[in-house]
Amino acid sequence: MMLYKLLKASDRYRFEHTVLSLLDKGELGGNIENLGVKLYCMKLGRNRVPGLSALVSLFKYVRRGRPDLVQGWMYHGNLAALVANMVTAPRVKTVWNVRHTPYDLKDENRLTAKLIKVSSFVSSRPAGIIYNSVVSRDRHRELGYSSARDIVLPNGFDCEQFRPDKNARKKILETLKLNDNTILIGHISRFHPMKDHACFIKAVSMVMEKQDTIHALMAGKDIVQENNELTSFIPGNLINERVHLLGDRDDIHLIVPALDMVVSSSAWGEGFPNVIGEAMACGVPCVVTDIGDSAIIVGQNGIVVKPKKPEKLAEGIETLLKAGQQKRSELGSKARERIVENYSLPFVVKKYEELYQGIVNG
Repeated sequence: MMLYKLLKASDRYRFEHTVLSLLDKGELGGNIENLGVKLYCMKLGRNRVPGLSALVSLFKYVRRGRPDLVQGWMYHGNLAALVANMVTAPRVKTVWNVRHTPYDLKDENRLTAKLIKVSSFVSSRPAGIIYNSVVSRDRHRELGYSSARDIVLPNGFDCEQFRPDKNARKKILETLKLNDNTILIGHISRFHPMKDHACFIKAVSMVMEKQDTIHALMAGKDIVQENNELTSFIPGNLINERVHLLGDRDDIHLIVPALDMVVSSSAWGEGFPNVIGEAMACGVPCVVTDIGDSAIIVGQNGIVVKPKKPEKLAEGIETLLKAGQQKRSELGSKARERIVENYSLPFVVKKYEELYQGIVNG
């Protein structure tokens, strides 16, 4: 998503982008093409080492583009970019972009863990390594990545799209047929073990036992009632009644402003969680686990708790509830100010472009 936002906001008079996907178009390929950006897809299999024919295709794609700079994106893309450049255009510089924090390599699949290790040995070759969080940079340095030319460029947020909306709450309450005094707690993320949905559900269930106006809105890929693993976490009497599964949505910017708070319950692996910045940009305070740069993003404008501890997460939620609506609104306003000043999309894109221009100019 950050790649898409970067392409969308980039100065087209100075930069011409081409995207080479190692897989297929994915969920954002069509959006990228609609920007007028060239997109090539190699359609390689997931979690498989590419064969000779795949490497030859990769070299052809890169040579055809005649790039001034090659930007890898995540571990597979970073190594592919480096290898392709070394073979086809050794004088063209490569930049890596790391979007993940590997707290423990045992939590990664085997191929990704190997890529992380191999990358550490050749990490001095790129002209720059971009990390999207301080925690990610520090962890990769511990794993042996070169620190000579690394830089932290956080995710950027469209503060015009994600902004407070007084009408959003009314629409959501009407859609779900809920009363005006309902407290809406949001959890926005794809279904994945590192997001720790079980921890969130257990924590919010604890809070629901004490206050019957609490409702949880959950959205993201595979956040649906047909997901048996997810629903096994939810007490049967809460599904649809007080826990609402909205599935994968393309209108999150219309849902988040309706919430009283957003919770991020991640257990590991996060670098810079987008959902926190988006919620803050909408003026919604957050309760987050201390994973990745979550605590840095929130600053003094939310609650930070230890990961994997539902009781601590529940305490964080209750702290915001006890603060009252007025205090939450004040925190939300300060949260938005923080995002606008430090993480707005134009600000971050400018940093990317300055880096690219500087590397190309030597």
